[in-house]
Amino acid sequence: MKIANAFVLTLCLSLLTGCGSLKDITLTGALWSDEFLLNNHVPTNGEATTAFIKADQKDVLITYDERQDRKDKVKRRAFFVLENQHLLATGGKPHFVPLKNAVGREPVPILWEANTVETNTYSSALIISTNQWDFQLVLTNQNLGHFHMPVYADEHSRGTQILLTPFAVAGDTGLYTVIGFGLIMLAVHNGDTNSWQP
Repeated sequence: MKIANAFVLTLCLSLLTGCGSLKDITLTGALWSDEFLLNNHVPTNGEATTAFIKADQKDVLITYDERQDRKDKVKRRAFFVLENQHLLATGGKPHFVPLKNAVGREPVPILWEANTVETNTYSSALIISTNQWDFQLVLTNQNLGHFHMPVYADEHSRGTQILLTPFAVAGDTGLYTVIGFGLIMLAVHNGDTNSWQP
C-alpha cells in the first residue's frame, strides 16, 4: 500500500511542478505562449525565383517559393517590389497578386554573383542577389537599393488562440480536478490508515 501511495503522490507532484512555467503545465498557458504565434512564412529555394518587368518599366514582379514553419508545403507567390517596398522593409505581408500577372511580361535577369556587374549594360531591369533572403534592384539604370524577400508572421494565429481557449480551459480544469481528487483520496486513505490500531 505504501508503494501505491508513493506512486500517486509522485504522479500528482510531477504534474504540478515537473515543468518550469505555467505555459509548460497547462494547455491554456501553452496556447497563449509566444511559440504558438510563431508561424513564419519564409522564402525557400532561391534559384526558383523569377522576375518580370511591368510594361511601363516602373516596377518589377517577383515570383518565388514560400514555406510556412508549421507546414511542409511550398506555395508559389508573386508580388510587385516597389508597390510593397514599405511592407518588405517592416516585415509585413505584401499584397500578393495572381501568378498569371507574369504572363506576357519581359523577364528580368537575376544574377547570383554580385562581383563585377556592369549595371549599365541592362537597359530595363536587373536583380542582383547572393542568397534567397534579399536582393538589389536596378531599374532603368538606377540602383534602387536593397530589398528583403517577404518574411512575415501568420496574421490569423490570434483568432485561432481565441477560438481554442475555451477548450484549453476545459482541459486544464479536468486535469487539475483529477489531480485534486487524487490528493484528497490519498490524504483520506492515509488518515484512515493512521487511525487504525491493531
